[in-house]
Formats: sequence, C-alpha cells, structure tokens
Amino acid sequence: MKKFASKESLLRWFIKQAGDFSVAFEYPMKLSEKQTVLFLLPEDTESVNAYLPFLQKLYRIQKHGVLLLVNSKLENLLQTNQIKQEVLYYSTLGCRYGEQEFQKIEEVLKARQITATFDLQDQTLFQMLYLCKTCGATYRFGFDCESLYPLLNLSLVSEGEVSKRIEALTAIFEGAVK
Repeated sequence: MKKFASKESLLRWFIKQAGDFSVAFEYPMKLSEKQTVLFLLPEDTESVNAYLPFLQKLYRIQKHGVLLLVNSKLENLLQTNQIKQEVLYYSTLGCRYGEQEFQKIEEVLKARQITATFDLQDQTLFQMLYLCKTCGATYRFGFDCESLYPLLNLSLVSEGEVSKRIEALTAIFEGAVK
C-alpha cells in the first residue's frame, strides 16, 4: 500500500497511471446515436437531488446512450424519482483503485463507446477521474477543474452554483444532439 503526502502527489500518481496523452477534439461536440455519455454523480443525497430535474430532462432529449455512475447508497433515490437512464452502481469501499469492483467498472467503461464524461461530483475523487480518462472519452468535462488536466480536459465555470451547472450542461447536451 502506497501512502501519499498530499492530494497533489495522489493526483500525479493517477495521471501517471492513466497516461497524459489526450487526443485533439473539435468543440462544440456532436454526438451520434452509437455514442455514450457518462455522468459521474455526487455521492451525497442533497447534491443528487439538485441534479434530478436535469436528469429527468436529459432522458427526454437523449438520442443515444447515457450512463450514470452512482454510489449504490443512492439507488433508492434514483428509483423513487424514476430516473430512466442506464445506471452503473458502485460501493464506496469497492470503488477504490485496485479493488475487484473498481476493475470490473473500468472494464465495463472501456468496452463502451464513451465519447464524453461529465464530472458532477463536489468532492474530487481521483479514481473516478481516472475512469473518465481511461474509458476513452474524448471530451472530459468538469467544473472549475483546470488543475485536473489531463484527467479532465474541459473546464466549465460554475461559480459554485448547481443551477449554473445545470444551465451549462443543458446547453452543451442540447447542442450536441441536434
């Protein structure tokens, strides 16, 4: 087991594991029906509740695959609110780098044609950002995340407000599927 002296050294280690190469891309992005978009949802109920209207709207405008990566403790919340996207659940302990559950999630994501990832998490979980990079997504969006390159390669300004994040996400997604 390796110990890290700081978050920066942990970030550098994940970047080394994922590789620092990023392919060139055109923006704004365009999505086809064969491509999948991955959303990393926050791990707390309050934050996910704030995104529920967006997730419900997202289902109505989607023309292709949307996959949500969600902590299993939020399963009842998503089912109660009838979130209809495909969901891949993980446990807190199992989704650590090197764990069997983590490796299975990484394999599932690599097998999909994931074009874009959107990190909606408030807490930076480097192992999740590692998954964004290694799944092969060309567009890896985050909010106020310049320091997380190359794990994320597009930083959106949110001013810390979920409503601003939802506006930005809606505009990006609606423009990508036209």
